[in-house]
Amino acid sequence: MSKIRIMTDSASDISYADEQKYAISVIPFPITLGGKTYTSRVDFDNEQFFSLMAQYDEIPKTAQITPFQFREIYLREAQAGVTDLILVLINSKGSSTYDNSVQAIELFYEEYPEYRDVLHIHSFDGMGYNALYGSPVVHAAQMCADGASLEAILQYLTDILPRRQIYFGIYDLKYAAKSGRIPTAAAF
Repeated sequence: MSKIRIMTDSASDISYADEQKYAISVIPFPITLGGKTYTSRVDFDNEQFFSLMAQYDEIPKTAQITPFQFREIYLREAQAGVTDLILVLINSKGSSTYDNSVQAIELFYEEYPEYRDVLHIHSFDGMGYNALYGSPVVHAAQMCADGASLEAILQYLTDILPRRQIYFGIYDLKYAAKSGRIPTAAAF
C-alpha cells in the first residue's frame, strides 16, 4: 500500500490550520534579520515576521535548503514508510531550493540504494512565491486526504503550477527601494 506525503517550504505561506488538517510537511527557511538568524514558522509566524521587519527596518536575508538537508529529509521520510514524497518548492528562478531538491535525489539514492525502489520522490518547481504555489499544495493535500490516486495528484500539479497568476498591490514602496527593485526616488 502506498503512503503519500505532501511537502512544501515555508515560503508557500500555507496556514498552520491547513498544515495540520492535511498533514502537510513544511520545511522552514533560515532567515537573518537584525544580525540574528531565525527559523521561519518555528521562531515566528507571519505577523511576528512583519513586526521584526519593521523593528529592524531592513530586508531579511534567506538561505536555501541545501542538498544535504534534503537528503536527510528523504531518509527520514523513507524510514517513516513514505512511498511517494511530493515536494512543491519556491520558484527556481529566485532560489536554489528546488534545484537542490532535485540534486539531492541522486545523492540520496547513491548513499541509500536500498530505498531506490521504496521511496519515489516527485519534486515540483512552484514557479512562484507564497500562495501562488501554496494554494495548489493545499489542494493536492486535500486530494490526497480524499483518496485521490498518486497519478491524479501529480497530474493536477503538473497542470496547475504553470498556469497560476497572481495580482497584488503594494501599499508601501520602502522595501522595493531597499531591495533595489525600484530607484529610491521612484519610491519616494
